[in-house]
Amino acid sequence: MTDAVFTWVDGADPDHARKRARYLAEEQGDLARHATDPTRFADRGELFYGLHLVRKFAPWIERIFVVTDQQRPRWLGPRLAQRLGVSVIDHRDIFPSTGAVLPNFNSTSIESFLFRIEGLSERFLYFNDDMFLVRPTREADYFGPEPIFRGAWISDPMGPLEGLQREVLSALTLVWARSRYRDGYVGPAGPDAKWQRPTRETFWLAHAPYPLTRSLFAQLGERFDIEANARYRFRSPHQRPPVTLAANLALTRQEARSGPDDWEYLHPRKHRNAVIAARLERCRRGEVASLCVQSLDQGSESEQAMILGFLKDLIED
Repeated sequence: MTDAVFTWVDGADPDHARKRARYLAEEQGDLARHATDPTRFADRGELFYGLHLVRKFAPWIERIFVVTDQQRPRWLGPRLAQRLGVSVIDHRDIFPSTGAVLPNFNSTSIESFLFRIEGLSERFLYFNDDMFLVRPTREADYFGPEPIFRGAWISDPMGPLEGLQREVLSALTLVWARSRYRDGYVGPAGPDAKWQRPTRETFWLAHAPYPLTRSLFAQLGERFDIEANARYRFRSPHQRPPVTLAANLALTRQEARSGPDDWEYLHPRKHRNAVIAARLERCRRGEVASLCVQSLDQGSESEQAMILGFLKDLIED
C-alpha cells in the first residue's frame, strides 16, 4: 500500500498572515534567503488540481493526506474529501510534543515530521502543493520496490562551510549547476548527505514527487538529528533539507536508485511565455509524468491562465 502526502498553506488567510507577521517580528535567528517571501505562502488553487490529478493518474495511491497549519481549503468540503480519499492533518498532529516550534512557517521543518502522520503507509509519495501528475503512472514508476528518485549527481564544493559563506557558495553552485544541467533541482544538502559516497557529489532532487518510506526516516534519525534540524520557525541557513538527506542516505546505501528524466519544471517569474508554452506542450505529448509550477503567483495573468487552463483540461479530458 502506498499513500500520498501534500503540504499546503494559504498565506492570504488573515489569521495565518497575522500569525506569521507576529512571529516574524519576534524572530531573532538567522533567516535563509527568501525565507519570508510572500510567494512561499501564496495559494492559487494549485492543490485542487494536484489532488484530482493524483486520483486520475495514480489509482494505485490509497489515501491522500494534506498537511497544513490550522487551515482547510474552502473548496474541500466533507463530500469531496470523502470522494478523493483526503484527510487534513494539522502540524500539531505530527510535530513532537517536546521542543516543538509551533506555529511553523518553514517547509524544511515541516517535511522533517511527515513520517509521523498517524496511519501513514510505510511507502508514501510526497508532493509539494505545486506538483502535478500529468500522465498515467504505475506504482513501479516510483517504487521498484526501492524508492526511485528523480535528480542528478552534482559536485558539491562546499565542505563544512556554514552561515553566510555557505549561502554565497550555495548560490554560486546553483548558478553553475543550472548552466550545466536543466533548472528545477532541489539542493544541495551539504556534506551530511554524502555519508558513504566516495566522491564529492550530492544527489540533487528534481522538483518531482518524492518517493519516501517511514523506515528511511527512521534510518536518517540514527545518523542525523532531525528534531534539532527542525527547531527553526522560519527557514534557516543552518538547516539541511530532510528529503534530500534521506534520498542521499538511501542512494549511498544502494537502497534506492535514480530515476528517469520524466519530469518538467516551470517558474513563471523566470520563464517567458514561449518557454512556458513549450514545456506545457511537452507535458501534453506525454513525454513527462509530472510537472512542478513554482511560484505561480509571480506569473502574469495570461501566464497563470495558460497554466491553470492546462491543468483544468487534464482533469476534464
